[in-house]
Amino acid sequence: MNAATWAARLNGAELATIEAVGFRAVGVPMGMSIYRDMVYAGYPAGRGAGSPFTRPASPSQRFYPCPHGSNSMSHLPGLNYRQTWTQAPRRQALKLVLDKLVADARSMGAHGVIGVSVQQSIFTAGEPPIRQIRMTGTAVRADGAEGSPHGRLFTTTLSAAGLVELLLTGRTPLELTFGNAVVAVMPGCVLRHSKRTKGVVEVTQLADASEMAREAAVADLRADAAKAGANEVVGIELDLDSALPPRLGTGWASVHAYAIGTAVRSFETGLDHFGAQQIFRLVDRP
Repeated sequence: MNAATWAARLNGAELATIEAVGFRAVGVPMGMSIYRDMVYAGYPAGRGAGSPFTRPASPSQRFYPCPHGSNSMSHLPGLNYRQTWTQAPRRQALKLVLDKLVADARSMGAHGVIGVSVQQSIFTAGEPPIRQIRMTGTAVRADGAEGSPHGRLFTTTLSAAGLVELLLTGRTPLELTFGNAVVAVMPGCVLRHSKRTKGVVEVTQLADASEMAREAAVADLRADAAKAGANEVVGIELDLDSALPPRLGTGWASVHAYAIGTAVRSFETGLDHFGAQQIFRLVDRP
């Protein structure tokens, strides 16, 4: 391929849009990683004295007492709790892929990457499965810039039009920011003995686990953006998958929520220094 040839994930209109604000496309960078995360399902503390059932619940734990008022082994309480030690590897994998994307874009002489697409999939099924993460986008370079870019490259999931709209509001993208959380579900009597009725019945313990994971992922996202020096986060995508599918005979499960967005910072547009001025009249007046 000729060194002057480049590729972009943009159509003609998007190319014109990005060029209108002083950028040009220089290539399609990519980052990818295949990894296996070891998800542990078990009590967050030992049973007996000092176990989670003998101490007050923390914000990262939620209990579900037996609705039948029984204390037998078949009527154990349920428990949802944050697995902070298992969510860290997934965050590390996302950061690793982003670093590879940025390195690839830097090698093209880019100042940023727009329209970043994040795909997560199961590469090989199993327990635990082997997962794959891919990131692609369009590398852009500022017109008139000389030499190789130094410092931090900006990255965003926003499209060309989204980037222009963001700039017009007095905000500039900094980088992709992530948040994630894993919540384990230890099945209790309330989950194992759900009543069957006509219509839709919410499985409360699993629904609560999903809610806990999502709220924690968004809080993690905000903390990650603050570390990047951002004022806000835009274009947030929030998703949920199974970190550990329910196990037959036990009911153990884990849910994983992850949030991805673009950390942005405000800047001075200078537009407030300009006032309206009449330049012609439609009708002559005496």
